[in-house]
Amino acid sequence: MACSTPDNAAIAAPPATARMFGYASGNFGKNLLASTMDVFLMFTLTEYWGISPLAAGLIVMLGLVWDGLCNPLLGRLLDRATDRAGLYRRLLVIAAPVVTIPFTILFLLPTPSHPS
Repeated sequence: MACSTPDNAAIAAPPATARMFGYASGNFGKNLLASTMDVFLMFTLTEYWGISPLAAGLIVMLGLVWDGLCNPLLGRLLDRATDRAGLYRRLLVIAAPVVTIPFTILFLLPTPSHPS
């Protein structure tokens, strides 16, 4: 019985530097957005809304758990799609403005005034 080796067509070529840079910059942007929202939400909940730090932490944790549950579900959706690259690109084109616009508006809202 001969030892089978994968043929060259089955071995994927390493990604190009530009593609890796694109992925890395997208991942950096995603992490920047997520981390900023977590910190800003904690500050807003505790300082402006008067929620205890424990409750604010639980609220943020709930969002992170939801994100953790949605990621595998979205991955499964993309794996089952016949046009994975096309579906993923469409989701990014739709989601980027949906996330960017509220994120920007959040920082444009006026600061609540506290009675002295």
